[in-house]
Amino acid sequence: LESLRKPKSRSIVVASDVAARGLDIPSVATVIHYDCARAVDTFIHRAGRTARGMGEKAVGTSISLVAPAEEREHQKICQ
Repeated sequence: LESLRKPKSRSIVVASDVAARGLDIPSVATVIHYDCARAVDTFIHRAGRTARGMGEKAVGTSISLVAPAEEREHQKICQ
């Protein structure tokens, strides 16, 4: 975890929602949702990681991997 705090670090972290809420990694540029969020606040929390510590004009990327059976529910959350 210590190496993730370095500004130029290029690492991949796989974490559950529980772990992700407890981690403070300041320069996350991309979040990949491999498990669809079931609630809006969970989705916002995950996606919001891309702007933390990146500065006032931060731009990040949030990608969701969605199975056909999850598509309708995921679209509701994204609206």
